[in-house]
Amino acid sequence: MRAATLRAEIGFAWGIDPAAVRTILLESAKASPHVDGTREPTVLLTRLADHSLSFLLVCHARDYAEMGVALSDIYERAYGRLMEAGIGIAVPVQ
Repeated sequence: MRAATLRAEIGFAWGIDPAAVRTILLESAKASPHVDGTREPTVLLTRLADHSLSFLLVCHARDYAEMGVALSDIYERAYGRLMEAGIGIAVPVQ
């Protein structure tokens, strides 16, 4: 097995609680069986854009071959938790 670094950048609507987003993303990564539990995931607020706040989740897949499955699992877990918390993902403004 060869570990691989995963990076997921997600934009959220203005007005969200950054601490709540950070907690949900970290817990979603830690809960995935495809993420290497020996290496702590990190969440950074990377950008304050016109219509969104961008966060970057960095964690490590247990195996390079599981990168896609790991990201999908994290996204699904995070999406459910974000919806429960009433936290909206940024929507492009035309």
